[in-house]
Amino acid sequence: MLSKSARKLLRNPWVWFFVTTCAFQIFRGSFGDTIIFGLAAILIAVAASDAIPQDFLDRKQVRLVASLPVALGLALTLTLLPRHSAIHATIFIAVLPIVLALVWHRDPAEKLKPNGEQKRARTIWAGLCVGMCLWELGANILGQLNNTLYAFPTISILLDPALDTLLGQGVFVVVWLAVGWGFLRLGVKR
Repeated sequence: MLSKSARKLLRNPWVWFFVTTCAFQIFRGSFGDTIIFGLAAILIAVAASDAIPQDFLDRKQVRLVASLPVALGLALTLTLLPRHSAIHATIFIAVLPIVLALVWHRDPAEKLKPNGEQKRARTIWAGLCVGMCLWELGANILGQLNNTLYAFPTISILLDPALDTLLGQGVFVVVWLAVGWGFLRLGVKR
């Protein structure tokens, strides 16, 4: 019989999502993405199993690190540097422990049950997310089998031309950081 922690781990859809994505990266032959999604799967499994039951930063420290000047500085740096470069990768690797410390939060409060509107919104968003994941998976597999990236384009292939310009890269980085910053601020308010 499985322990309570193991059952909780196996019920977590994020663990399955990242393990499946890691396996798909092996199929693609993408060594770098296999490492990224493999490490993410391990981190999510550790978080889901309650193996580390404490916060790394208190909510006041999160407010300091998740400040607007830090976000703007990071946005400017990531916009001006070339994508997929060693410097870009180094910044992401350097920022990763800080981000993990920021988001590693145990919420001891009791969860409120969602009302009807919240349940419908969750269902709609879940449907959209699953649909996009299936599109990505199907497009990637068909592209691999067809030996072309453009006959069955993935979302990243469709976005790449816009991200090749300084303006496109800047807009993407600002939106990406703003969403992350917003989620951190939302977590701090709770």
